[in-house]
Amino acid sequence: MPGQLPRDVPVTDLPSAHKGQKDCTNEKVPGVGLLSIRQASGAKDNKASNSWWEAWLVRDDNTVLSIRNWTRIHGPGKEGPPLKTYPLTKAQLRQLALK
Repeated sequence: MPGQLPRDVPVTDLPSAHKGQKDCTNEKVPGVGLLSIRQASGAKDNKASNSWWEAWLVRDDNTVLSIRNWTRIHGPGKEGPPLKTYPLTKAQLRQLALK
């Protein structure tokens, strides 16, 4: 989902891991911007974890691209049981964000 940060927020101010997030990496990509990838998890439901990988790319012009790689969706409209693995690896998520 593309968006834009206010002009006064430097790309270097992207936060590192928040509560419930782990394996956070921030990478300055020359000529592109700052790429932050982290793993997060939400509430537990029926002993199944709601977790995801998330990539944020804050480009040099302050445009923001956010991608989430889910294993499960809770609530109405969910289709099927949780996935055993993420649809994309961390490396594939990085590649997708940089395309």
